[in-house]
Amino acid sequence: MPRSDSATIKEFPPAVLHIRPVILQDVARPAPRSLAEYQRQLALVTIGEEDLAQDSVGENPRFRALVAEWDGQPAGYAVFLDTIRRGRGADCF
Repeated sequence: MPRSDSATIKEFPPAVLHIRPVILQDVARPAPRSLAEYQRQLALVTIGEEDLAQDSVGENPRFRALVAEWDGQPAGYAVFLDTIRRGRGADCF
């Protein structure tokens, strides 16, 4: 017969997914350089933290991004580019 003693049952809070806009602290993370280093393409990285910060969260961002967090830890991201080329419209880069 199962025990009804509630002290032996552990209850865990449900996992939480949170999606939010990128912030400056996200840009300072070494992910782009780390990924390039892992892929052995670090020499191809020409953008610095200051440029990336300006282009993502600056006054006139060239792209927007969302960060997904699972239980407070980074779990994914999405990048949105506002690129228009027809007739030489706005460009991302």
